[in-house]
Amino acid sequence: MNRLLDYLPELDIAFPSAAAAPAAPPPTQETDAEMTYGAELLEAGAGNGAGLAPFLAGLVARSGAAGRAALRVPLGRALMSALLQAATAAMPFGSKAAQQRGAAIFGLELEGLSPEDKEFALARHFIRLARELINSTLASGPVGPDGNMADAESRVQAALAQAARKHAPGLLHSAAQQEPARGRWQRSGKRIVVLNC
Repeated sequence: MNRLLDYLPELDIAFPSAAAAPAAPPPTQETDAEMTYGAELLEAGAGNGAGLAPFLAGLVARSGAAGRAALRVPLGRALMSALLQAATAAMPFGSKAAQQRGAAIFGLELEGLSPEDKEFALARHFIRLARELINSTLASGPVGPDGNMADAESRVQAALAQAARKHAPGLLHSAAQQEPARGRWQRSGKRIVVLNC
């Protein structure tokens, strides 16, 4: 009985040293830019959101010479319109319901985060979406002054669908739900006749 109490094994416990611990990967330039633009987006959207359009125009202009040129032609106007619509749909500028809607659009689970962290996470995801949209739109063809608005809008919508599939799948679903059913119909007795379909 006394043998159990007298037993003192020698244990070799290895304590991890600071040098042996793997370091976190250094932040990339892409991540730094995403965080910076996310913080700027939250500042621009604060209050009444008056700074949102200039911020988004600056984001397009920062994409290079093609982005700066696009802002002066119909393609840039269509791109800015799409960016503003996406920002107002996805960003939670001050409201808890808007945070939940933004989380659903980006497919995020934000439980347990502070309200500020939720807004920042949504802002970073929006920046990813916006940069993908800008790059896809500018890569879809030349930016020329002679482009018409219908062509510009179709190019932007195609790029938006591509970017939303990758970064904000809920944006596609919310757009489909908001689209009203179109067409004309009339009742003929117990039947409904659809016109112009």
